Amino acid sequence: MIPGSLHRYLDNYISFFLIFALIFYNNETFPSITYNGPLETVVLLAIIISIFFLFKILIKDKKINIKSNFIILGLICLILVTMLLNLDFRGGYLKIILGLLIGYMMIHIISFENFIEIYIKVLFILALYSLIVTYLIRPITFNMPQAIFPRFYNMVGLPLIDARLSVVVNMQNYFRNFGIFREPGVYQIFLNFALFFELFLIKRKINILNVIVFYMAIISTFSTAGYITGLIITMSFILFAKNKLDDNINRKKGLMLVLFLIVLLFLIFIIYLGRNDLLRLMIRESSYYGRIAAIKANLVTWIESPIFGKGLTQALLKDVPEKIQNYYPTLHNTSTIGALLSVFGLIFTSIYLFLIYKLISKSHCKILGKIFIFLAIMITISSQLLIYNELLYTIIIFGMACSPKSGQKLFNSLKLIKE
Repeated sequence: MIPGSLHRYLDNYISFFLIFALIFYNNETFPSITYNGPLETVVLLAIIISIFFLFKILIKDKKINIKSNFIILGLICLILVTMLLNLDFRGGYLKIILGLLIGYMMIHIISFENFIEIYIKVLFILALYSLIVTYLIRPITFNMPQAIFPRFYNMVGLPLIDARLSVVVNMQNYFRNFGIFREPGVYQIFLNFALFFELFLIKRKINILNVIVFYMAIISTFSTAGYITGLIITMSFILFAKNKLDDNINRKKGLMLVLFLIVLLFLIFIIYLGRNDLLRLMIRESSYYGRIAAIKANLVTWIESPIFGKGLTQALLKDVPEKIQNYYPTLHNTSTIGALLSVFGLIFTSIYLFLIYKLISKSHCKILGKIFIFLAIMITISSQLLIYNELLYTIIIFGMACSPKSGQKLFNSLKLIKE
């Protein structure tokens, strides 16, 4: 018999391990892309998580979230319908199905509150480390031996240094912060989720240090979408949040302090980089027109098959890249929501958006604030292609997770009906 304190310790340790692995080895990170391969990684993650899922269900008698069964089965059935209608059987469908199943299993292994807290802790560690190696000890990073910090190139030929918990661009005049992700634009998405969780979903007092580090990391990505999303989340908190920043100061004073810190941090970056370097960096990395072109191309493709989509092969590999070039000279499809519409159609995408809304609806926020946060999330995930990302599926599927109390009420109600 395991003592209660030891059992809780092991449970917390396992929860941290699973969430860290899911973040560190998700489909968009260099540890996954460079060393293991995205498909192999998602299969391995699914196997590991399924072991703990079965343990919870069979040994610990964890109650099944009935609502999640219908939604996950519905989404998988819609994927299979798309595959059959388009006679398309690419391995990418398996990655998406496994991503959905990972999210489904995680909401039964870890409580919603624990997931939020551990996600914040992991992102804080990764964000703080990336800021240190990218800016504070940058020269040391460049001079570390290859055996300790390996060198490699990404898909577009950019030289990178693997600093283990982050990567650093191996160029003296390149200052964007990648974290462990394939692009700074992807990094800002998961940083903004951490910021949203810290400001709106936690039950404890807000940790100012967490907020500052997340702001610094978002600023260091030099992502326009990241800036807009972070600003909307912040303003929603200032105007519509129901909880206080601290018991000893009112919300208005506390949030004015947060705004002051944002401006101060941005000024520090301008001073650090120099105004000319900052402007050059922002202009060179601007991809606004390419992202708008991707959204337009996906919508046009979706209209051609609005209900069940055109499938991965026809939509992502053929139609959308061709249509994008009608608007802008690029082949990059950078819209998650647009890609879901063009690949899977309206029903699948509507359920996906519903799950995002359910997650946001858990926030300590007035309804207008929830609408603004929903728009912010739409902006940030529409800036990158993340339809294969198991971490993003897990985050939004946690919108279905209910507290143990409400889950028990549902189970008891079903039991009474059966009797």
